[in-house]
Amino acid sequence: MEAARRIKIEGKRVKGLRILLFSALLAAQVEPIAQVRATGNDLLRMCANASKIGNLSGKDVDEATYCLGYVLGLSQGLEIGQRIAGDTQTVACAPRAATAGQLALVIEKWLRENPTRLHESAVILASSALRDSFPCPR
Repeated sequence: MEAARRIKIEGKRVKGLRILLFSALLAAQVEPIAQVRATGNDLLRMCANASKIGNLSGKDVDEATYCLGYVLGLSQGLEIGQRIAGDTQTVACAPRAATAGQLALVIEKWLRENPTRLHESAVILASSALRDSFPCPR
């Protein structure tokens, strides 16, 4: 009985170790852009091909995927923040039906139209793009 229990416990340890190793390997494959503060220049470069993601390969796919994930995370973060803070702190009112691809195009267009600000923080610029493009009714 004790041997069966030990095998079961060791099996759980092995499974946990496999998950940990897989996670470490996966993390090692990701470029360390998140370790530095992304700027508008970074976001513009990564979003340049987001609308063509189905026809890309290699690093272009990685950058387009990063852009779409960044934009989706930002828009959802803004929505959650707005709900917590209430209507008094609303930043942008993008339509619920807007896709990450559409929001990426809006942000890319805004970045191209504001080249003097590309050195600034990506999150500030992307938030400004959404605010300017999808103003909330007053």
